[in-house]
Amino acid sequence: LVFLSALGERADWMTSYHFGFLQTSRPFNDEYDGDEALTEFSYMFHWRWAARFLVNVGAYTYLGFQGLGHDMSFMFGLGPSVGMTLLPEGWTKIPLDISATYRFPLTLMNSRYGLSSEAIHPGGHWLELSVGLAFM
Repeated sequence: LVFLSALGERADWMTSYHFGFLQTSRPFNDEYDGDEALTEFSYMFHWRWAARFLVNVGAYTYLGFQGLGHDMSFMFGLGPSVGMTLLPEGWTKIPLDISATYRFPLTLMNSRYGLSSEAIHPGGHWLELSVGLAFM
């Protein structure tokens, strides 16, 4: 769910709030704590590069559970986010929003380790592809 708004008087800069729920799937082993169920919030800046293309950059935070079905723990983290958005509504006659976003999550707290240095680790690399309706 994305709420997009203009940033002041300039039509080529916008901001947005993102709310989302996601589940990741990965093996349970020494390196990974298995599947995750997360909710995320991000605040993004968008620069309109062309009429139908936006460049996105911002920060996001997430929290949820990992190790579903094994040794479940609560986790919290944050990270940077960069991406591009295509708005092909003029081509398709449907108000579409197609986004590709790269995120680098950094887990800061895990209920198994607390706020110790063992809890702080990169959560891998996330590539988020999304298709939605863009109403303004």
